[in-house]
Amino acid sequence: MKAILYVSHAEQTFDANALTELLQQAQERNHSQNVTGYLYFKSPYFFQYLESENDEASEIMASIERDPRHKILTAFSQNFEGARRFGEWNMKFINQQGLPKLNLEQMIIDDMLSINDEVYRNEKRWKNNILNMVSTIARNQTQQAQQPRQPA
Repeated sequence: MKAILYVSHAEQTFDANALTELLQQAQERNHSQNVTGYLYFKSPYFFQYLESENDEASEIMASIERDPRHKILTAFSQNFEGARRFGEWNMKFINQQGLPKLNLEQMIIDDMLSINDEVYRNEKRWKNNILNMVSTIARNQTQQAQQPRQPA
């Protein structure tokens, strides 16, 4: 399996309609190429996690890098064994209400941006921290999906 993570800066305003359109495009593209993952947006930053069995995630990432609506600030990839972390999601959108008790996405954005600082020198530890947070998000989303819904 291959995972790609990136943080980008929006180069335009993204209101609810623009985010919905972007998400629909990503879902269709990812479904057609068997790529899963999720997108998080907190203006002006995007965080996206992509995963695929082969190089499909890299092909999508190349397309994302050419998109003028945002600028990639930092990115990295990882090859890993085992099952997908987000196998059920062609492209899930997670917002701040999606994980009310955790602010892991913001921690990921902050950590990914800090790798460019000279203070942060241990890249291997940094990548492991980011991947651990992504795994936590996957576990939490799976647990939330398995909880029975209470009537309103």
